[in-house]
Amino acid sequence: KLTRARFDYNGNWGMSDGEETSNNHRGVLKLDIFVSPRFYVTPAAIEVFHDALQNIQVRLTPSAGVGYHAVKKKKVSLDLELAGGYQIVWYSSVDPGDDDQQERGVAVPTLRLESNLFGGWT
Repeated sequence: KLTRARFDYNGNWGMSDGEETSNNHRGVLKLDIFVSPRFYVTPAAIEVFHDALQNIQVRLTPSAGVGYHAVKKKKVSLDLELAGGYQIVWYSSVDPGDDDQQERGVAVPTLRLESNLFGGWT
């Protein structure tokens, strides 16, 4: 394999005693290009995040970086990644006079462990 495209989505929504206790969603889209069997570059990745209870309407993080495919066994895979990017956050509500948007540079370290305890990789 020379390339790998990924789309990850995590969503949480919960209620307890009629009150919303969680409501967040995170999606990541990224492209990896392998320069060797273990090393790869990520020329483009983007994360989109929403958390109603943390007042985050949208948090957008485009980034690029490098990665190391540390382990690829029958039932376990481990990747170590480091990326740099830019983050823009739009808040749902703010106090009068405060900005509803925040921007900053970010470092994105990632450790991705995947396992398939009930069978081999497909």
